[in-house]
Amino acid sequence: MNTTQKTAGLMSLSIMSVLGYYLYNQRFTKKYKQKMIMLNNWPFHDEVLRYICVKYGDDINSFNYSVDKIYHFNEWRFRRKEKPVDLKIYQPNECDMIIMYEDNPIHVKFNVVLDNNNVPYKIMSQHDCCMDEEIVTKLELRADSKQILTDFADEAKAWCDNEKKKIKMNTKETMNVYYYKKDYWTLLSKSPKRPLSTVYLKEKVLENLVTKTKKFFSDETRDIYLSFGIPYKSVQLIHGPPGTGKTSLIKSIASDLDCDLYILPISKDMLDTNLIDAFSYISDNEEKERIIVIEDIDTLFDGERKEGDDHNGITLQAFLNCLDGFTCVEGTMLFLTANKPEVLDFAMIRSCRIDNKIKLDYADKYQTRKMFDTFLPDQKERFKEFYKDVSHKKYTTAMLQEFLFYNRECENIMDLLDEFIEIVDKNDPKNFEVVKEENKNFYT
Repeated sequence: MNTTQKTAGLMSLSIMSVLGYYLYNQRFTKKYKQKMIMLNNWPFHDEVLRYICVKYGDDINSFNYSVDKIYHFNEWRFRRKEKPVDLKIYQPNECDMIIMYEDNPIHVKFNVVLDNNNVPYKIMSQHDCCMDEEIVTKLELRADSKQILTDFADEAKAWCDNEKKKIKMNTKETMNVYYYKKDYWTLLSKSPKRPLSTVYLKEKVLENLVTKTKKFFSDETRDIYLSFGIPYKSVQLIHGPPGTGKTSLIKSIASDLDCDLYILPISKDMLDTNLIDAFSYISDNEEKERIIVIEDIDTLFDGERKEGDDHNGITLQAFLNCLDGFTCVEGTMLFLTANKPEVLDFAMIRSCRIDNKIKLDYADKYQTRKMFDTFLPDQKERFKEFYKDVSHKKYTTAMLQEFLFYNRECENIMDLLDEFIEIVDKNDPKNFEVVKEENKNFYT
């Protein structure tokens, strides 16, 4: 290579270096059309800053770290017993950089706000019950359009909210159960989830209900309902004798769908306004799917009220409005349970008001076999003999579970058959004495 070629090569490298520096510098000196400014006490500031630090962390060399405590419970008396979950928060220190958002450049500048004497501005900010001094910081975003900036800010906010939601949401093992205390909802417990496999219904009943509930909560279902002018709600009436699995079924459905469970105990002293408030407060919580449960509805609205029960605080009309009227909570699945649905007013259980009626009756051969095989996997060959001896009896899955669970370690279940017959006989309503003055049931 001669001297002329070397000189030409060096000149080319120099030109490319200058051009590269110029193009890189142009990213910062470019005149963007729109600018979004957020101070640290303004909405979106912390979320956008945290989002930038997490998603574009490779471009940030200096950052600060803090921890936010996230509680599952709202009431202080529950918080005292709860260990909060740490939410790790990373935020960059002062920075000036370009990030790419959906193929659009955004110029990010973050700095401390200084006064004329180069002293940081400070403001008083509230933290829990105290006021502290806080240095004012400014986050400045520049892009070619307002839409780019607002979309980016919205995405950052949604991402941060979702991170908190992941901590608060049910774990794989537990579900949130809320209870209404006349004026407000409180988190009653984080109850262990119940697998669908532990609920023993007649053949295809459970599978059909699971399919319907999942379809109801699918993304396209709401639009389909509204296109036909049908309220987007689902009211399920589960009825049958006590001990047939009504409550267990609801809990297993909520567990499978990872729904929050809202227990609404309707008492004689509740008013229409309390009922409406309960439903409206649920409507305000849009974070996730929810299931409302009202149990033993036949004891409130029946045709055989005892003396002194005529003055219910809740009217039938108000209750019907909550099912499918003006106070109906859109997107909510409501489960009603009843032991004696025949006493309910027809206006309550007519078609389209109750979307699905499920009867849970005494256990049949299919249910008995499933439970027998589950609790006594080593004695499956004895099922035929067992069922032959008990098939003439009317028994619920609760009675069968009591017998099989507590005898699951026995060598031969047939040796204990008399114990099961005794359980069935004790649960026969004919063997109960009703003490009318106290409205309680006792064994005779």
